[in-house]
Amino acid sequence: KSPRWQSDSPYPEFTLTNFSKYLDLGTSYVSKAFLTHNQGYKFRLEVRARRTNVDSCEHIAVYANIMKCENDHNLVWPLEADFCIELLNWRGNFNHHRHTISFHERIDNKYRCQVTTGEANSDIWGTYKFIPYSSLKYNSTTNTE
Repeated sequence: KSPRWQSDSPYPEFTLTNFSKYLDLGTSYVSKAFLTHNQGYKFRLEVRARRTNVDSCEHIAVYANIMKCENDHNLVWPLEADFCIELLNWRGNFNHHRHTISFHERIDNKYRCQVTTGEANSDIWGTYKFIPYSSLKYNSTTNTE
């Protein structure tokens, strides 16, 4: 059962359960679209396993994908922003994981540009080493997973 999130949170929150089914199928979890702020940039997140071979998963990767939005003409392009992604441990207030995905001039414009065709940018940006897969397993000593 999922915990109940605060409804007044200013940040988009996603619950991903049974991630192992995505691993078994070799597919990615793609979030629902969300805005960075009112009238802001539209994004979705993609979570996938980074495999070293067919039988093992080394890391969980997280990517942000810019999407087309009716307000894009009012926004500044190419995008200059930082995305803070957090994985929260529901069993306690410890062992959380955080990573910042930066969209800055050091990053190729193909990842930061406005979407002109289709619903989303064909290029995604993020980290392939968000969290070691082994740290997602339940640990009864620390009561974390």
